[in-house]
Amino acid sequence: MSILGGDLVDCINNLIKIFERAKEVLIEQQWFPEDPMSMRWWGGLETPLEVMITAVLVKLSRWSSALKSLENIRAMGLLDIEKLANIDLERLSEAIKGVGFPRSKARTIVELARYIISNGGIEGIAEKELDILRRGLMSIDGIGRETADSILLFALNKPIFPVARLSARVLERFCGEKLGGYEEVKKKVEEILGRDLYRLKLLHAGLVTIASRYCRKRYPLCSECVLVSVCLYSYGREPS
Repeated sequence: MSILGGDLVDCINNLIKIFERAKEVLIEQQWFPEDPMSMRWWGGLETPLEVMITAVLVKLSRWSSALKSLENIRAMGLLDIEKLANIDLERLSEAIKGVGFPRSKARTIVELARYIISNGGIEGIAEKELDILRRGLMSIDGIGRETADSILLFALNKPIFPVARLSARVLERFCGEKLGGYEEVKKKVEEILGRDLYRLKLLHAGLVTIASRYCRKRYPLCSECVLVSVCLYSYGREPS
């Protein structure tokens, strides 16, 4: 329950209303709320392939480093599924050396490209049932639940909620209750928001923004946060 009153449904709906009014804060963090089907939500990128690649690159890395690595791939003329599926790993590793674990991420990108090709291209995988596609993505070494769900929501416009570790902390602090592990949080949010792509994307973008800017594990910047007046944690209540 949040300061604004009500249960988890009210809590999430209130968060979405706040994020709707605070879009400029999201934009500063490279989230661009617009048409729910647009790729541009994800850092202003334009294509599903760009979103997929950066979803892999940004894991345990800064967004600026992931974006720079994407531009390196583009400059080398490699921003193509077929080329990525057949590229030499050393060459790709060199292009993305600015992110953490470049060699393992290069291998993941190659395997992702091969998975896409073997399943009929991006249009082909987009036609798969959600659960089957999710399992397929997670079968690729280096793609876990959060990365797979980010690809599904932001690159393929599937109604699913990625649970970033840091954003789950914001949700629990704001609502004042423990929400469980990854799959539990994901299920609860999806039950509330259903197939509403706009609200799923806005909630994820807003939570990640708050987590990265204000809601630190230790010494959170509550006084600067856009949620300060309505967040239970800012009033001294720990999630329970």
